[in-house]
Amino acid sequence: GLFERHHQQPENRRLCRENIIFMALSADLQLSVCSEYEIRTDRKETINEINRKPPDRKTVFRKRVFRQALRASNRLCYFHWKRRITMTKYFSTDSIIMFVAFITISVSSQTWAATVVTTDPTVVATFQAGASVLGFDAIPPNGGGGSFGNTGKPIQPESQLTDQFSNVGVIFSSTGGAVGVVGVEGLPNESDATSPFNLIGGSSPGTTLPVLNYFQPITLQFVLPNTTTPALTTHVGAWNDPTGSRILLSVFDVNGSLLESVQADEGFFVGIANPAIASATFSFISTQSVSGFALDDVTIGFVSAVPVPAAVWLFGSTLIGLIGMRKIPSKVSTITA
Repeated sequence: GLFERHHQQPENRRLCRENIIFMALSADLQLSVCSEYEIRTDRKETINEINRKPPDRKTVFRKRVFRQALRASNRLCYFHWKRRITMTKYFSTDSIIMFVAFITISVSSQTWAATVVTTDPTVVATFQAGASVLGFDAIPPNGGGGSFGNTGKPIQPESQLTDQFSNVGVIFSSTGGAVGVVGVEGLPNESDATSPFNLIGGSSPGTTLPVLNYFQPITLQFVLPNTTTPALTTHVGAWNDPTGSRILLSVFDVNGSLLESVQADEGFFVGIANPAIASATFSFISTQSVSGFALDDVTIGFVSAVPVPAAVWLFGSTLIGLIGMRKIPSKVSTITA
């Protein structure tokens, strides 16, 4: 009726065009709560319906006015669409990732740690529950045992401990390279072995082979099973030689920073629980019964991959946001008559 009454007069035709544009904009504000797909579909159907009418003067005028209103409403719709998409993108992608990163940083900053220094078998059993306990009894002792376990003796290749336990996620080393496996079966200090009858000791560089040196540290590097990829463990510990020395257990994170350390006398089990242990070192402090130290029943907790730093998540979310913002205009299809 609006076209029938006013399209013949120029002034009314201008008012008619303005009214139609106003109605289109008002309708677009109402439709902005709908999906863009529905908006575009409705417009296509309207355009197709107009195109099917006979090409008389009224139809030509209506198409021209509708095209102008459509251009204005498209611009308005794009503004609302871009605002909604931008807000949604930042809320559902960046905000959520930043929230997760914040939680990760908060949790990682609250690293829990517990130290154990005891001779109580019950406490030790609790610490070792679910962990790998290495007694080294499957590795031949150096020279078959006896005096070949004395300080300064070359460590034979079959008795050199390095990566034999990489299947559980640990690689051993000392100053001389490999750690020495020695046997005490039949010796006066046979009871030094918690699980009969092998112990491990440190080493120094030798002429052709590393030599036993019980003053040197024993280092454990944690890796993913059967690989050399750095990993983390939840706890680590060992029995200290009952006729030995006072020792220090230190644990480090993936960056080599000290997490925790604890001392233990001869004959004590010493352990540290911390979720970020990447390596551990047992080292000599002072002589008690005998100079030097040896270890048995080394305990290793569950080994897992090093988590991705929170900064990487934030950097990745930034890249996603930039890519998304660059692609936003290409996702808007403007309908033309």
